[in-house]
Amino acid sequence: MLGRGAIAICAFFAVAFLFFAIDQKGGVVPRIRVDIKTTVDGKQTSSEWILPAVWRWDFRPGAGLRSVQSPFDTVYLRLPGGEALGVEYEWLGDLLLYPRDWSRVVYHLLDSLDEPMILTSYSMPAQGGRGCPIDQPIRDCKVTAQVTRLQDGLVDIGAVQAGGNLWARRGPARYEEIRQFGWTLPKPMLFAKLSATFLQTSAFRSDPLFGPLIGKLTKPAVIGIDGVMLTRFETLPGARLRGDLVYRGGNMWRADDPFVGTTDYIDRPETSYRLTLVDQADVVGFGTIRRDKRHLIAGSIEYMGKVIEYDPIDPLHDDSKEIRSLALVDPERDTVVVLLGGPSIRVIWKVNP
Repeated sequence: MLGRGAIAICAFFAVAFLFFAIDQKGGVVPRIRVDIKTTVDGKQTSSEWILPAVWRWDFRPGAGLRSVQSPFDTVYLRLPGGEALGVEYEWLGDLLLYPRDWSRVVYHLLDSLDEPMILTSYSMPAQGGRGCPIDQPIRDCKVTAQVTRLQDGLVDIGAVQAGGNLWARRGPARYEEIRQFGWTLPKPMLFAKLSATFLQTSAFRSDPLFGPLIGKLTKPAVIGIDGVMLTRFETLPGARLRGDLVYRGGNMWRADDPFVGTTDYIDRPETSYRLTLVDQADVVGFGTIRRDKRHLIAGSIEYMGKVIEYDPIDPLHDDSKEIRSLALVDPERDTVVVLLGGPSIRVIWKVNP
């Protein structure tokens, strides 16, 4: 026999599911509107998206018991050159309290809306403006956004240019939710980045840790370094330049001297490249490729015109107790390029197209 408490709980959820079914009846669905304003290539630009949503139970403090959330956490705007601005309007908070106003919202750029191959994330400079490059279309890396709850109604699914991040809160579940609005599931896209810190200094030669290591090498090589050496690297004198290696296809990455996009800012844009040799099923943990498949996308670095082969371990995800990072060491130039784990993977999806 069920107690009164259990019966009350069952009744509560039965009514909840009844209300949910009513919300979807006849194609009339909950909706939200996302408005953005920015300056693209010197021209003030504004746009809006009407997105379908679902009722969500949210018991977190401040969230409200029952509110709406769209399966889409990113809206896309086609730029004049065919690129795309992806506004991640939920990145800074998802307590589902609408209206929401953001004076600065996180965004990324795709080199093409239709067939993107490069994703550049501006999550850090977009929040504070620090480290914003001048050679990109968004002035001061500033995009403002407002999210508003609309009355239930119809949504033209053919006009929605939006998508999602499979790592966002409830990402996989929200990805599946778009079926109920008439979409077939689009194929997720994998983007990878291999970040590094570049340091060139004569202090390597006299350092008690790096000196003997560099002295044993006769040519550039990728080696594993432990936690002590990684800490020592951060304390050596000299300017550290941070950037992303350039993906050359297959398992090849290029590290220029210094590599493209380097900056002394931590709040820098990050560049990821589309992968075609692995798919969503190969992603494990938080953003890494399965160990047995990683050789397909990493293991070779082009440096100063030469190719360096290495074992593509990922110390950040492989639970290595001795190796904390990989480093490309150049004994000829007293240079060390510390690879900051990876390649790290981001999985996104979008509709129309």
